[in-house]
Amino acid sequence: MEPYIYIERQTQTVLLNTNIGLKVLWSPRSHLEVSVPGSYKGHTCGLCGNFNNYHHDDLQMPGGRLALLEAEFGNSWRVLNGGQTDDSCRPGVDVNPCNGAGFQTKKGAITRCQVLKSAVFKPCHHVVPPEPWFGACRYDLCACGANSDECLCDTLEAYASQCRAAGVILQWRSASLCAVGCPLERGFVFDECGPPCPVTCFNYDVPLGVIESPCFKPCVPGCQCPAGLILHNNSCIQPEKCPKIIHGSHL
Repeated sequence: MEPYIYIERQTQTVLLNTNIGLKVLWSPRSHLEVSVPGSYKGHTCGLCGNFNNYHHDDLQMPGGRLALLEAEFGNSWRVLNGGQTDDSCRPGVDVNPCNGAGFQTKKGAITRCQVLKSAVFKPCHHVVPPEPWFGACRYDLCACGANSDECLCDTLEAYASQCRAAGVILQWRSASLCAVGCPLERGFVFDECGPPCPVTCFNYDVPLGVIESPCFKPCVPGCQCPAGLILHNNSCIQPEKCPKIIHGSHL
């Protein structure tokens, strides 16, 4: 079988799938998820760990030794370009930005990150404990400065993604919290759990199972066409308005 790569973009999310089992979900502003099938268990290495279901040895460096600090671990897996250092990939350092932040910055970070422990996220607390995410949120907001709004939303989106993976769909956004503007004039609406591979004029007559075969997420957040409409040329239209398509081309 020839190797293939399937790529789909949905609003803020890029999905990549391959026939060797490697799957990637990338939200450019917030996080990256990489998954491989169980047959790779114990046969991986690098920043994602060794896939042995024992998290205590995840900071294993190329030589097999365990790093004591996250920066040491990350630096050990740097790949130099032709043996030369790259200014865009400088060695990381373990610094807690909250230690050098002012009182108001630290107080604001704690206050804003408390939303993770609020009622809107509570349905997920039993499957994805919020405490580690609260610490990460506080760290990020101390480091982000003027971009704290984006950093807060990045953390909340990453937490919501983990909840979706655990089967809990959170309707956590509001007009004042990480709202996503969809082009209403083209018929789109925002869906926290929409299909990763939507129906279009090009695949409208394809069996649903075939459409979903390269898709590996049950759902992704983003701008979607409402039920009964399908996607064509970045707009939502009635199925009967689709142009006749043969071999991927309009007639």
